[in-house]
Amino acid sequence: MNAVGKTSALALLIFIIILVTYGTESTCINENQTTQNSSSPLAEVSTTVYAQMGTKALLCCPAISLTKTIFLVWTITLRGQPPCRISYKTETKEINETNCTDRNITWASTPAQSPDLQINTVDLGHDGLYLCEMSAHNGNFQKKHDLQVTVPPEVTLSRGENSTAVCEAIAGKPAAHIFWIPDGDCKTATEPHSNGTVTVRSTCHWENNNVSAVFCFVSHLTGDQSKSLELNQAKGVNSTLHSLLTILYVKLSILGIILLIIGFVFFQKRNYCRK
Repeated sequence: MNAVGKTSALALLIFIIILVTYGTESTCINENQTTQNSSSPLAEVSTTVYAQMGTKALLCCPAISLTKTIFLVWTITLRGQPPCRISYKTETKEINETNCTDRNITWASTPAQSPDLQINTVDLGHDGLYLCEMSAHNGNFQKKHDLQVTVPPEVTLSRGENSTAVCEAIAGKPAAHIFWIPDGDCKTATEPHSNGTVTVRSTCHWENNNVSAVFCFVSHLTGDQSKSLELNQAKGVNSTLHSLLTILYVKLSILGIILLIIGFVFFQKRNYCRK
């Protein structure tokens, strides 16, 4: 496959690598609903879902009419924190909260209108489990969200020495994947941070001096990014600067010769006039 074909194929691959559904202001994060019509305990099954930092996320309860609901309970277990418990009784409209301190997590409207929760501005501290349990006249229902907060990485591409380039995906969550065009001798390192983000650094070297431009592609859950670099730009700049200095030197030399000739002629005429 030629270079153009490889480039097109890789670009298509990166485009279709990851398709993710995010919780938004008007759409619930998708989850399977578990139901039970007996008194035996419900099996807790959760599916990982994603929300990007800085966005708004809507977490939904099972699709059960509130007129048929006796009470509902939200249990929120954030990483490294005691569980927060929010309960609501439909008959008395009574709301109770235990260990709930994050005011960024609120009812989407009011519990009398909707049992859903809303995270107004998602941040890294909202990683965790969100369980909605509803008790109705026709059974018990639950919906469990394992929420993973994603962070888009900052992408940089810089030139090193001896036909080397460094591409970094800084402080992303989860870790990004880096690809190069054309292929080179590449080494990738990861640096985890205390807040759960990861920096990925890929250093590539090209033995062939004919490689003039390189492309770094970063694949991530929050979206793909790419950057390009003129690998031999520094050599070109030095060559151009050397040529300009040479031209300037030649011109100054010619100007000096011309001035010397004019001066010589001037003094010759002056001496002739004195005679």
